[in-house]
Amino acid sequence: MELWKRTLALASAALVAGCGADLVVSNVQPNGAPVINADNAVEYPLRVVVTNQGTDPAGPFKVSTHYSGGAIDPARTFSVGFDVPPGAPFVYYPSTTTPLAPGASVTFDGHLVFHPAEHGVNVALSARADSCAGDEMMPPYCRVEESNEGNNASAPITLALP
Repeated sequence: MELWKRTLALASAALVAGCGADLVVSNVQPNGAPVINADNAVEYPLRVVVTNQGTDPAGPFKVSTHYSGGAIDPARTFSVGFDVPPGAPFVYYPSTTTPLAPGASVTFDGHLVFHPAEHGVNVALSARADSCAGDEMMPPYCRVEESNEGNNASAPITLALP
């Protein structure tokens, strides 16, 4: 086999093998009682667990949270800040900094911060692993090329905002 054909075949095999990661939000749930903070915003404690159910390690990624059904515009979906202390690289979007092994999970414990206008409503909240929210010029698969790009978002859960 000619050298260039062998090099192309090896590169193609490496590319296919390199996208065996598969990130899913395996759990999203309230992690305490919501409070109204000094700025009149609703802070809602939340736990999000992301699992790599693939066969390859998943490189660093970030998580975003989104809600619909709020008082501002019930028909639209909005991003909501998910603050995970201490000092995550992205304050609005928590992230990992190291690869996630196949079968491993990472847990993000933090709180959502809803706009003060969202008092007294129920919202449908979902979390997305390997999110590109807030980024520009990202490839279609975002940061981690996965074997299944269609399963990154959790099913929505209902949160009652005080």
